[in-house]
Amino acid sequence: MILSLISCVNLAKADTFIVTTKADSGPGTLRDAINKANANGTAATDYIHFNLPGTTLDDRTIRINAELPTLSSNIIVDGTTQPGAAFGVSNAKVKVLKDNYHSTGNFYNTFSIRNADNVSICGMHIEVTDGFSNGAYCIYIAKSSNINIGASGKGNVLNASDAIIASDVELEFGSTTDLHIAYNMLGVNPDGVTVPVYPIGYSRIILWGAGNIEMDHNVINSQIRIEETFNTLAPLGKRSYKVHDNIGGGDYTGDRKIGYLFCTITTYPRLDISGDNIIEIKNNHVLSGRFALGGGQGIITVQGES
Repeated sequence: MILSLISCVNLAKADTFIVTTKADSGPGTLRDAINKANANGTAATDYIHFNLPGTTLDDRTIRINAELPTLSSNIIVDGTTQPGAAFGVSNAKVKVLKDNYHSTGNFYNTFSIRNADNVSICGMHIEVTDGFSNGAYCIYIAKSSNINIGASGKGNVLNASDAIIASDVELEFGSTTDLHIAYNMLGVNPDGVTVPVYPIGYSRIILWGAGNIEMDHNVINSQIRIEETFNTLAPLGKRSYKVHDNIGGGDYTGDRKIGYLFCTITTYPRLDISGDNIIEIKNNHVLSGRFALGGGQGIITVQGES
């Protein structure tokens, strides 16, 4: 009995895996750390930290040739653990770059979270360049829950020639829920005052079928599409959508227009739920852009916009 208890405790032990090289594959790489965290089980939360040698942007840029392994449950990827200064005015200290999407010839996700619970990605600068519309994603989420993209003091910089964050896209009965996107720079360079320009495509956030979404304290120069697509209605009951305290279409100070924010939230009438959807759009500072609400029903609050 004592041996059995010890065995169970060991299986549930959390661990920290440290990335020590910017190489794409092999020991000490981000790819290796994700594989090890996945193999460590999901009973306790594992951490992926960084200790890359050097201080320049190139020293801390991980160029990947293929998608990273899908993240399993209870994993926190934290780029702010990297020694040294953050990039520009952001919190990001490690960059993951895919700069030749065309070579993949198919959909491309830098980070993927599928059928997982309790996953966080923070302090990372993720960029996918040279992509097609509908195919190159920084972070893709499917049928997952309790997902955190950024946090106070640990925001990401996410830029792509297609989706910077996407959930349940073209997925039958997608059911991602409890998705928190906070303190990030979305469609903005780390300097906080310029937007990336790509030869084709533009930055988008596409959240299909995701419920209980909260987006707050981000700097956003991107299109946001939150939509209950018909093929995702069955698994979920009432939902909440909260977009508040963001800067839209401006620089990180909120003083100067540099881009555009266009946010649409579309819900559909439901007969199978008790109560109403909750839609709250509050205290956003939009220098250039607009919000659009379409279809459905719910308790809708819009206040404090500027």
